[in-house]
Amino acid sequence: MQIPNLTTSDIVNALEALLPKLDEIQRGRHRSTKFDLLWEGHYFPPKVVLSHAIELGTGTPFPEKLFSGGEGHANLVLERLGFRIVTKNGGSLPLSLHHRYGRKDVYAIDGVEFSPQKRHLTLGLSPRFKDNGYCIFITINKEGLDPAHNYEDQLFGDRFEWATRRDRGEDHPDYIRLRESDCRVSLFARNNTREEFAYLGELKYQSHREFEDPETGKVQQRYSWKLKHLVPDELLEQLTLGQTRNNSKRAVRVANSRTKQSRSPSSFDEFKKAYSYAVDSSDRTIIPAHHNYQVRLQEYLLNRNVKAEMERDFIDVGFRHAGEHYIGEIKVTTHLTISQAFRAALGQVIVYAHSLFPELPKMIIFFDHRPEPRQIKIATKYSIGIVIDAGGQFVLLNPTAAPNSLQEVFSTG
Repeated sequence: MQIPNLTTSDIVNALEALLPKLDEIQRGRHRSTKFDLLWEGHYFPPKVVLSHAIELGTGTPFPEKLFSGGEGHANLVLERLGFRIVTKNGGSLPLSLHHRYGRKDVYAIDGVEFSPQKRHLTLGLSPRFKDNGYCIFITINKEGLDPAHNYEDQLFGDRFEWATRRDRGEDHPDYIRLRESDCRVSLFARNNTREEFAYLGELKYQSHREFEDPETGKVQQRYSWKLKHLVPDELLEQLTLGQTRNNSKRAVRVANSRTKQSRSPSSFDEFKKAYSYAVDSSDRTIIPAHHNYQVRLQEYLLNRNVKAEMERDFIDVGFRHAGEHYIGEIKVTTHLTISQAFRAALGQVIVYAHSLFPELPKMIIFFDHRPEPRQIKIATKYSIGIVIDAGGQFVLLNPTAAPNSLQEVFSTG
């Protein structure tokens, strides 16, 4: 059926009338599937707008089934009247993937003026947007942040592990909505507070669990998400390891050349900087998973009457037992493969043992995953013990590399 002639004012009148019930429209059977009309930061189903504009102008109902939508009739009419039609694009935001943005830029999409004084806009989880979606903002390097915000977030190339704010249970309306299949959840990440956020695209909900934070006793949640777009290796390094960029405000440039040079550290000093093993606080990045490992290990040793010191003289863990002095380095595989973690730990513990102590201490390297047999063989050759955290039970994998008395402290396997 022919659509009656309309003016720009007719469409604006319809938009203003529909705005108070837009949330209901977007959740109901009239929501659009491929396109939206974007007006003053709000997304409207084009056919609903046209239908309502005609009814307001003529006083006669004009059901949506009487005309086509999509890139045809409805969209064409609206565009000719000067309105912007945007592709839903799978529920993604109208931003360039992997480019850098500030919170101000992101909230502007929703027509919200950002201010640091508006505390609800500075949290990890944004308020609900007008499209019923959310944004998650995370800072990977927690050093210098308020300890209350030291959540254990973990970013990988294809997935994201997220710890929510405390005092928010799984029955909170925002979090219920997050888990719904049609909810847009967009991820923004940065390494430190001096940077803008990289837009990493949208997330797909995988699982979650509610737990009680052991330090505060407050309820908290952990979510597992799948990234709909892989994070390029170079960007992942920037976000997790704090690699320097020439201009933090420019879009991230991902090199596609087949002759790209390796970014692997070429010296022990580079290993320290790249993997947070620096000898001064200015270069050090605190990874919550690493800290939590230390806490578990210290408690485990204390239960066995072994008093350990953590982070003294840049050594992750040091203790004495049965007349022997031990130093150990802890490597978690949050941002490293087990091979990378093994190489870094091995080199570091050897350098520290031979350069920081007048008498050579016994050496141990601690992991959260089991190294390969050949790696265990290498460590054993140099009398370096390997211990892994096996669900709270710390296991010494190569007892022949350590004094027998160490088997009183760690189980063997």
